[in-house]
Amino acid sequence: MNFQTLFGLAIVSQVSAVPVGGVQLVHHQQFLKQGAFSVLQNVFLRRLPPRLMYNSCPSQFLGTRESAFVLAVTSAGISHAVTKACSSGMHDSCGCDRTIYDHERQPNFEWSGCSDNIHFGAAFSRKFLDAREKGRVRRNPKLGLTNLHNNHVGRQAVVNRMDIKCKCHGVSGSCEMRTCWRALPDFRSVGTQLRELFQGATFVDYINNRLVPKSALYRISTLPIGGAYPRAHADSGSMSAVNSLPMPTENELIYSTRSPSYCDNDPRYGSIGTSGRRCSEDSKGPDNCASLCCGRQFRREVYLREEKCHCKFHWCCEVRCQICRKTVVIATCN
Repeated sequence: MNFQTLFGLAIVSQVSAVPVGGVQLVHHQQFLKQGAFSVLQNVFLRRLPPRLMYNSCPSQFLGTRESAFVLAVTSAGISHAVTKACSSGMHDSCGCDRTIYDHERQPNFEWSGCSDNIHFGAAFSRKFLDAREKGRVRRNPKLGLTNLHNNHVGRQAVVNRMDIKCKCHGVSGSCEMRTCWRALPDFRSVGTQLRELFQGATFVDYINNRLVPKSALYRISTLPIGGAYPRAHADSGSMSAVNSLPMPTENELIYSTRSPSYCDNDPRYGSIGTSGRRCSEDSKGPDNCASLCCGRQFRREVYLREEKCHCKFHWCCEVRCQICRKTVVIATCN
């Protein structure tokens, strides 16, 4: 099986299922702006390979917090899927991770079974997704480096959550000896972590050939009068201060462009707005009418719906139900 076939299997088994594994699975409607959901939905539900899927994003969407999440989930999904394919014997040039057997054996413990080869999966994801961004770095270094970083964060979210599973051996389950192997995490936990990183994403700028948090730039006491960011013409003291700033870590998503509100219809951002969206008057979540309608009014429609109720089993063999009428209220954003 060649790389093209493996890639196809990975896309079919995981990447095209990212709405289940990475977005719907972590209930992104509960943690992303409801307006932003439509943008992510357009990206994910087309079920395209990441390269084409990424091309389908409006250019203004690139570099935003939502874009950072898209990139990280895609990178994590490919890493997870390819690793799983290797362990399942679907590709003849990769298999179980044998490097772990080189580790020193512990008392009453030995490595055995098929450890998931996350190193191969992560390398595959990096080779596929980072190729385009490396070319982008030359044209737009701020965006290119931001995207490369978020790709890496997605892969590391899988790597860092690799688990160790063990099986006991001994008389009557005494566990005198254990055989253990490294196993992929449930993708739900990866998605949950990326959700948290999305919520705490860091806004960055490109200064002196490096990405630095904008919040840290404001704290530099040597900034020129007026608070302008130090550029190439700034004095050596300013440049030294910039170079001393911490760079983003592999445990934080970053973005270089502020997201629009997504409240209004704006084709430039691929946003259809929230007009006409159903909302909940009683919900305390993001689908609350006050939040989803962006402060606009909403209209209420009340109607009666017939549905089966009080169903009982009668011998033999029939289920009989009554018909009940239920009042249903639907709220829609203006």
